[in-house]
Amino acid sequence: DWRAGAVVYQVFVDRFAPAENFHAKTSLYPAPKRMRHWHETPAKGHFVESAGVWSHEIDFWGGDLQSVRAKLGHLEAIRADVLYLNPIHLAYTNHKYDSADYLEISPEYGSRADLRMLVGDAHARGLKVVLDGVFNHVGKRHRFFEEAMRDPHSPNRSWFFIGSEYPNGYRGWADVANLPDLHVERDEVRDQLWRAHDSAVRSYLRDGIDGWRLDVASDLGPHFLRELTEAAHEEKQGALVVGEIWNAPAGWDRALDGILNMNLRMTLLDYCAGRVDGHATAHRLKDMVEDAGIEFILRCWSTLENHDTPRLARLVPDLAARRIAILLDLPGLQREAQALGAEGMYDECALDFVDHEAQFPLPDAPNAQDPCEGLEERLENMRALQRLQTAARDVHASVHGAYGPVRPSYAWTAPAGGDGHDAHAHGHGDGHGDGNE
Repeated sequence: DWRAGAVVYQVFVDRFAPAENFHAKTSLYPAPKRMRHWHETPAKGHFVESAGVWSHEIDFWGGDLQSVRAKLGHLEAIRADVLYLNPIHLAYTNHKYDSADYLEISPEYGSRADLRMLVGDAHARGLKVVLDGVFNHVGKRHRFFEEAMRDPHSPNRSWFFIGSEYPNGYRGWADVANLPDLHVERDEVRDQLWRAHDSAVRSYLRDGIDGWRLDVASDLGPHFLRELTEAAHEEKQGALVVGEIWNAPAGWDRALDGILNMNLRMTLLDYCAGRVDGHATAHRLKDMVEDAGIEFILRCWSTLENHDTPRLARLVPDLAARRIAILLDLPGLQREAQALGAEGMYDECALDFVDHEAQFPLPDAPNAQDPCEGLEERLENMRALQRLQTAARDVHASVHGAYGPVRPSYAWTAPAGGDGHDAHAHGHGDGHGDGNE
């Protein structure tokens, strides 16, 4: 099962690799959108009243599906298993979490044909491709929403929650005016999203993708998540549906193939920052696996950072502690920037894409600036960890389902202050720890 223990590489298409036809694409970014030079660093902007979004949501660096395709060798070289793309469907902003049409790809990124070519090349290299599905809300520029607001008799009004009881005249996700909530309880809505033959979930699977990562999956609820997952499996045997769920993983196996295991993230961060000792951490991990089952846990994406969280380097400043965190992370989502130590400029707004996906160009990109010292050393550290993880997965293949804490030949000690600085390991040649393993 390729979904179990896969190493997933997350790509924000606009800022992953520069487009070859950078200057020829300027017409795709009309004002107030701004096209940035590749060497520029993202920064928080101001609210643009005319567009109804923040200026940093409409700053673009010009990456596209073709530029991602040109860098697949990089993913293969670092032994990634899955290419996960942040949303690529038609949308106004750079983050694309404000869909205007699920079935069309934003022209800044390319077309469905470009996606099929990317998928074909990825498969030829042994990579799977997972898309980001945002099915609980759309953008206010979605044609059905525009029609529903314009015409009180439009049949598309049933797609949304419209009325004077809402601050903007309609219900938005987290009351964000640019993100009208979808009425997923309506059959006609779910038909276009995942039930019908020509729905988003099914049609992209027929284009060759291998699965979906569902944004704010908890908003859809277990019943509809199970319906979506069954539709994906019916369309493509072995397809992956992993949901953004921030609570404990137990129980979600009835609705999804896996979740974003943020519960594991907090357990590891608590340990590496010195807030919880090794004994308690082992019990937390053991309880998590026993409650959810090892098969489901291995299909979850375990991540120490993503576009909704601060950088690992900010939360765990000590490099040695970060290495321990990455080493302990179960198979699943790990990003190169995580191992390299990029800090970014995290902003509280999850939709900013200012810092967390912050301009982190590949080392060979034009005008790329080295984001941290000791780049080559840290790349080698990352590759060493990947070799260790590969070895662990080989063992897992022969003893699938086994899980249990081990007593290492060293004890990890974090400082009393709990901030992760000056953390270190003490060796014990007899193979016994000191109780803080």
